[in-house]
Amino acid sequence: MGVVRGADGQRVYGQISLLSPQKIVVSSYQGTLLVVDKAGESQTIAQGQSFTGTLTADSGGGKSDVGVQGVGGSGTNWGHVAWVAGMAIGLAVVGIVLYQEESESCVQQGTC
Repeated sequence: MGVVRGADGQRVYGQISLLSPQKIVVSSYQGTLLVVDKAGESQTIAQGQSFTGTLTADSGGGKSDVGVQGVGGSGTNWGHVAWVAGMAIGLAVVGIVLYQEESESCVQQGTC
């Protein structure tokens, strides 16, 4: 597919519409959009303009690195989530044990 982003790192407001499985329309409502496809070709869409593109099957050709980051995937690093959850549970267990030990007075234990 490709990437749609603000040209020159500016904030933008736009829309991507799928007309069919092979055809999309990219519209810019505020700011200038930059559309970069997998082959590295780019198209600039000025504010108030639209661009109609055709999606083609991946032929394996073209450049694989177009200098665009953050494309694809869900964005969730489940390994990191599991590590943070494990640390939180471990700290909670330690906190509960320390609270129970420190909250019991010597009178309740009969050692005073």
